[in-house]
Amino acid sequence: MGTSASFEDMPFFGKKKEKKKKAMSDKLSHKLYLAEATPEVVFDISESECDAVPTGIYSVCKVLRKESLLMYGNQLISLDGGGRIEDLTLIRVMDLHSNNLECLPEGIGGMQSLQVLNVQDNRLKYLPNSIGSLSLLQTLNIKGNDLHSLPNSMSQLKSLRTLDISGNRVSRLDQSLSAVRTLEVIVLDVENMQYPPSNVCKAGTEAIMRYLCSENRIQYIPPSRCLPPLLSPPNPSNLQSSANSLLQNTLALEDTVFSYETRKDRQRQELLAVERELAHTNHLQAQLLANSNRMKDRLLNVVVKEEEQFRNDISQVQRKKEEERKVLLSSLYEVERNATDLISNLLRMDEDARKHEALLEAIERDRIETESFIVKQDETDLLRKKDILANMKSLAEFERLVDMYNISRSDSVRRAHLSSANESDGLQRQLEWKHKNQQEIIQKLLKQEEFQKNAFEALQMQKDAQHSRLTNQVPK
Repeated sequence: MGTSASFEDMPFFGKKKEKKKKAMSDKLSHKLYLAEATPEVVFDISESECDAVPTGIYSVCKVLRKESLLMYGNQLISLDGGGRIEDLTLIRVMDLHSNNLECLPEGIGGMQSLQVLNVQDNRLKYLPNSIGSLSLLQTLNIKGNDLHSLPNSMSQLKSLRTLDISGNRVSRLDQSLSAVRTLEVIVLDVENMQYPPSNVCKAGTEAIMRYLCSENRIQYIPPSRCLPPLLSPPNPSNLQSSANSLLQNTLALEDTVFSYETRKDRQRQELLAVERELAHTNHLQAQLLANSNRMKDRLLNVVVKEEEQFRNDISQVQRKKEEERKVLLSSLYEVERNATDLISNLLRMDEDARKHEALLEAIERDRIETESFIVKQDETDLLRKKDILANMKSLAEFERLVDMYNISRSDSVRRAHLSSANESDGLQRQLEWKHKNQQEIIQKLLKQEEFQKNAFEALQMQKDAQHSRLTNQVPK
């Protein structure tokens, strides 16, 4: 199957389309049979879903002397195909509403007996001029089409009583319409009208006709003085011509009357059989409908029970969920309280830790200071030792000097004994001066040694006091 194939080309859809066509054909055939078999003057093929006028029905209407032709509710786009529309000279009522007609044939003017024409809800864009030849037309319904204007020939409709042009695009009425003295009712879209003005159209048919008559400068005559009888019989002259034509057709069909009657009886029997079958089918459908209703009631009861059970289950689940939610909320509250307590404890512990850390830092600083002091004390001791050693060296040097002095003195004494008496006096003075200087030096050295001793003792006492203070501050 190619990509361009339509659904109708598929076997399944093709069968459905064929079945639909067959059903439509059967329905139309049944309508045609009834229209031909019934003795009524109505030829009814309405709502038979046909899209074209069946062939030859115009001549059949003429032969069977039908006065009403009903073809509404179909899909007709044209009145061609049924034969010569001029053969419908006996038709008084023609109903074509709810089709797809786009135009009416010019031959419609030959329907001299037509009194009612209904073409509502079609697609008419214009009316033929020959419509003015329908001298007996009393009701014209062209509602719901696509008309923009009306033909001037409508002024020749001397028997027109009702005109419905609503649902179109007509915005103006021709002044010549004032010549239709029998017009009782005009139905139009007031808001779309330009001529006559909408305020005149609102006032009704009489106001419209008076306005048109005043525009034509003619006197308005009420339609009650000019009305023809409703659905008057056809013109006798037309009946005479129709009778002559019917006589000729009757002579031509004399040889087939018997066969026609036989076929008619057979079709009547078939119709009765179809009606019996239809009645049986209706009975079966009624039983099926009753069974369906009972089944429907049972199903509804089951559904209602299941829905009630479902609602109960939902309620139980909701209650259970609500209880679980409450328990969960209680647990959450308890967890939050415990978390709050834990946070408080952690904060307290953190504060204690900070205090302990600060104490340790203070102790560490004291330890560092103590160690620094000890280092300084050690340095002081070392310096003191160095000073003592230096002093000891100085003493040793002093003793050496004293020894050298004593030796020098002894030498001087020996030399003095050897010197003269004068020289002994000068030497004595010199020795005394030297002795005096020696005593001063010795005193200075003793004072310096005493000062160093006192400084060492003061430093030792300061170190002991510092050590005692640090010992008292360290916690046991």
